Amino acid sequence: MNVTENKVQQLKDLLINSEKVDKDIAQEMEHATLHYGGFASYYEGYGVLLEEVDELWEEIKDKQSIPENLYKEAIQVAAMAREIALFAVQHVKD
Repeated sequence: MNVTENKVQQLKDLLINSEKVDKDIAQEMEHATLHYGGFASYYEGYGVLLEEVDELWEEIKDKQSIPENLYKEAIQVAAMAREIALFAVQHVKD
């Protein structure tokens, strides 16, 4: 496989993985919203996001951590960040 073919394959793999990540973020947001409701304020969103970032950091620091746990925590961080963005977009004036 030459360099161009390798880059094309990497791009294909990235797109496939990106679709999975997007789907998992959406599922995590749905789960969180159904169980806890949406954010009442930016402060609440920030607090939840910090908690998720702390959990991700704990996984990163754990030398025995497994990729599945890191992935799960990263998805939760992304979902909460997206939730904040969605909360904010409701207040953006076009």
